[in-house]
Amino acid sequence: MRLSGDYTLVVSPKTVCSKVGNSGVLTITVIGNEAKVSADGHLCATTGTVTLHATNDSNVVYQWYKDGNLLTGMPSVDSMQTSQPGKYWAVLTHKTLGCKANTDTATLARSAAVLAVIKSASGFNRICPSDSLRLDASGGISYSWLRDDTKVGTSSSQYEASQAATYVVVATDIFGCEGTSAPVVVTQLAPVVVTFDSIPGVCGPNVPAYTLIGTPAGGEFAGPGVTGSEFNPKAAGIGNHQVTYTVKAAPECTGTVATRIAVVAPIPTIQLADSMTTYKGNTFTMNPVYTGNPNQFQWAPATYLDSATATNPTVMDIQNDITYTIDVKNSTGCEAKDTIHITVYARVFVPDAFSPNGDGKNDTWELFGIEAFPDAVVTIFNRWGEVIYSSGKGYTNPFDGTLNGTALPVGLYAFTLRTVPQKPVIRGSLLLVR
Repeated sequence: MRLSGDYTLVVSPKTVCSKVGNSGVLTITVIGNEAKVSADGHLCATTGTVTLHATNDSNVVYQWYKDGNLLTGMPSVDSMQTSQPGKYWAVLTHKTLGCKANTDTATLARSAAVLAVIKSASGFNRICPSDSLRLDASGGISYSWLRDDTKVGTSSSQYEASQAATYVVVATDIFGCEGTSAPVVVTQLAPVVVTFDSIPGVCGPNVPAYTLIGTPAGGEFAGPGVTGSEFNPKAAGIGNHQVTYTVKAAPECTGTVATRIAVVAPIPTIQLADSMTTYKGNTFTMNPVYTGNPNQFQWAPATYLDSATATNPTVMDIQNDITYTIDVKNSTGCEAKDTIHITVYARVFVPDAFSPNGDGKNDTWELFGIEAFPDAVVTIFNRWGEVIYSSGKGYTNPFDGTLNGTALPVGLYAFTLRTVPQKPVIRGSLLLVR
């Protein structure tokens, strides 16, 4: 009989099944038949304790064995503690009957050592200026960080180191076993002070490239027209170009940047007539057209001008012929000059005859100096006072002795000439000959 329990014997004759007799109940206990060992705890690589529990029975005493050897000096109770790996079981001996039984075997083994490791995210154990260094831990499921032997941070596998120190991490695995990393010494890089010499502005792109200068050495120049440490105005083109000089405290660090503006300025141009005519006492404005963003203007001489430094000065009450020079500069100092000669007529010279005969001489009635009076109006009348010619504003198409394409007869014709509105009308006669 190997199973504990309550047993009953049922008896019946072979020929009369209905006559059945039951015996009394017999209780049988099998000592140690299902004796088992359970374990609480875990053996880490070098530490840890396990408590072994055998099936509890108050009528037995216990003897504990490890790897086939009786453990002496152990209390004869149903549990024991150990910090050593091996195969453990217990022998149960009934106190009254002396019967013996073995439990099943509990095999205890140490888990692998926890290998805690720290690596920096940058691959270097140094903190860049004005930055922090991320440290990554591995080997466990939770972590404890120490900076110069003082606990910092959280249980995360990452820690942002913001100061130079010695860092250690303690990793804990799923069994609660711990492993301590090798110390990692983190240094702090000094800030970089970057200087970048100013870049002189140039007039136009067709100038030689020039060398850029920045400190400390070893940085990188960048920007339009930049190759290596040279700035090429032709490659950059006209404009204001941002050029940078970047120096890193270490290759993995964000660079410290100094910025300058390289100006390739346009060369100014002046669109101004070489000459003009006007009449004595006239007042008018000079209106050159400028390019290249000039911001300095100098007219010379200042005679008759309301301002010698104005962009478009007014010539006041001009009396005599004069030549003006205009000198302009932009903010970079790029310069341009131009001149204009002004011829001043006191009056219009009006010939009293002309001969439109096709010989190439005096074929039209030329009024010398009329160009000085752009608002002049010339009107010619026949002997009956009828208008045979009117110039409108300006005498741009001189009178040629015809009316609607038909030659007018030889004779004397009256005319009026209004040069400017504020002056009296000039009246006279014109002789047309062939």
